[in-house]
Amino acid sequence: MSSDSKSKPSHVKRGSPLKNGIKANKESRQPRAPKQAQKNRTHVKAFFDSYYPRSQRRKYKPAMAQFRQLEQEHGESWSKEDLDQARIDFKNALTKDFNDFYGTDENDLASWQKLCTVLNLGNIPNELESCRKLVKAKYVNIVDLVETPYSGEPVEHFKSEAELSAYTKRTGKYFPRDNANAGNLLQYLLRRIIVPRQSEPHPRRRRAKKNVDQGTKSSVL
Repeated sequence: MSSDSKSKPSHVKRGSPLKNGIKANKESRQPRAPKQAQKNRTHVKAFFDSYYPRSQRRKYKPAMAQFRQLEQEHGESWSKEDLDQARIDFKNALTKDFNDFYGTDENDLASWQKLCTVLNLGNIPNELESCRKLVKAKYVNIVDLVETPYSGEPVEHFKSEAELSAYTKRTGKYFPRDNANAGNLLQYLLRRIIVPRQSEPHPRRRRAKKNVDQGTKSSVL
């Protein structure tokens, strides 16, 4: 990609590229929206708002689809540094939205109960470990978990880690791993996506595979 358009308007944070030709003015610097819209604003939405002025703001699209569109629109004008920074900012926004929707503490019963509710699991337990087991038995994509409060679309369930892996690779819905903003609840939920398990390991083998599991966990639930 060309690197001859690195100069950015003063209102854009360092490393956050903006489409060429958009004028820097007070309105685009701090776009105003109705109070209710601001109240419901998410980090992902704020990320995309920072790249489009108010007059060009896109209607809702799934986050990954909208980010791919952003890359396509700016692919010729962004430098590699610009693209890398945009990806970092987008991953940060996804992680912060997960934290806001579900919490950060793996020992918080309310967070696990919220996950059970969003996943439409019946008979939600009032005991922490029971909630954990109920959620951990399910295979769903974390990007979808972040999207559902915003889109209203139900989260798709998969029968195995292998099926979840295939879906993630097909859609590109990889959730950021080892993000500095991630709480221990999110870390607790990571599944193996690059090399998924075809079936659950025998109990005697689990301890031997512990280090391998930790090294290959990827970015979805």
